[in-house]
Amino acid sequence: MKFVLWVLLVFAAAFVATGCSTTHPWRTVPEPWTAKGFEGVERARLERADGWKVELAAPRWVERAEGPALAGKVVGEERDAEIALAEITRIEAQRFEGEALVANVATATLLTIVVVLVVGAIVVASLSIGFTMGA
Repeated sequence: MKFVLWVLLVFAAAFVATGCSTTHPWRTVPEPWTAKGFEGVERARLERADGWKVELAAPRWVERAEGPALAGKVVGEERDAEIALAEITRIEAQRFEGEALVANVATATLLTIVVVLVVGAIVVASLSIGFTMGA
């Protein structure tokens, strides 16, 4: 019986982990780029026309005399960088989506409850069959 409970616990944890991982999707940021478009962005992938790519953590919009730029920490190198938007051809942004997390956790919880009820019904049925056969 303990084994069944451990299996159910692992099953529930797997569902919740899967739900959490899909709440930070990457989305292409359409032009024209504005400061408001980068509010709440956790990470940004920037690409230049020459194919050079960089990923910034906690990107922020910076106004410069030469034009706007995105500044942040380069992921994996932990150094600061600032890239002028005039050099960038494509931007993907990653945001936390709370609604998706709530929906995924609710779905995982519901599925876990269903599995627990089904396993419980099977255990009860097998116990009652065992009692009737032994009588």
